[in-house]
Amino acid sequence: MSSKTTVLITGATGYVGGSLLSHLLKRQDASSFEFRALVRSSDKAEKLKAFGVVPVLGSHSDKELMISAASEVDVVIAMADSDDLEAAEATLAGLKKHYEKTGKRSILIHTSGIANIGDNTDGNQTSDNIYADDDVEKIDRIPATNLHRHVDVRIAAADDEGYVRTYIVIPSAVYTPAQNVFVDAGISNPAVSIFNSLVPIAIQRGQGFTIGAGVNVCPCVHIDELVDIYERLLNSVLKDADKTPHGRAGYHFAASDEFRMGDVYEGIAKALFELGKAKSPELTQLTKEERERYLGPYATAFSSNQRCRSNNARKLGWKPTKTTKDFLATIRGEVKYRLKNVV
Repeated sequence: MSSKTTVLITGATGYVGGSLLSHLLKRQDASSFEFRALVRSSDKAEKLKAFGVVPVLGSHSDKELMISAASEVDVVIAMADSDDLEAAEATLAGLKKHYEKTGKRSILIHTSGIANIGDNTDGNQTSDNIYADDDVEKIDRIPATNLHRHVDVRIAAADDEGYVRTYIVIPSAVYTPAQNVFVDAGISNPAVSIFNSLVPIAIQRGQGFTIGAGVNVCPCVHIDELVDIYERLLNSVLKDADKTPHGRAGYHFAASDEFRMGDVYEGIAKALFELGKAKSPELTQLTKEERERYLGPYATAFSSNQRCRSNNARKLGWKPTKTTKDFLATIRGEVKYRLKNVV
């Protein structure tokens, strides 16, 4: 083992993963870390080396690779796929091997998704039901059938087995394209958010839309403020993993404010009309067939109330400044970006 703290990041070529890694490399104590990144592309692997990152060539779906890679590090920050239980199991198996070799508990920071608290109201109801991430009993009652939940439960339970300390970060609607060295180098994706899903649908229909009445309430977070949670959490667990809430108590919602989903639909429709990509700014409801065709099982991610409070993040000193107004003000720019880079 290296005398440095070894950190493996999966999903480092993604929007959030690349943003986090670029920030970690700017730490004042970056020289005390060895950052490793799982990457499928040999070209991107070579580019990562230029930034002092050790590439691990392969996919998180490769069970044996993940077991091996996780067994060699002190910390895994999983940011690749919040629904891949097999990848999570392989990561845990590797971290267990690390414990058996060293007698030291590794750290797993897993990335989930805000849809895991969705109530599936088809966009037709607003709810007063709010999840606080430090309310362990209420978190435990999240339905097992919700998106991402099957992986979250397994990750949290692993903490009780004694070989790993686990923490789960739950980003809400992340916004604003990333600007960092990995984006500039063509290594990481500059933007993946709700707009990647919603804007192409409106383009294909030639008109804006809603799912149900669009009165459901969802949270949002700016990309830089989301990255700040990961950094604060990492700092806290490296200082004292046991004193940082972990396992069933280790959920960290990343949400600075809330918005009504209908305001997003309206903003997209207006922007597309003004940019000449829609026949009118009016909204029509997606039919059941359209929901299935465009979004499949993930339609509930846009039609549910997902209300939460980031108490654990704030206990780490997180002080977001971005608001709903900031989020809604980005919609036109987000639409223009997708027209140029995605659609």
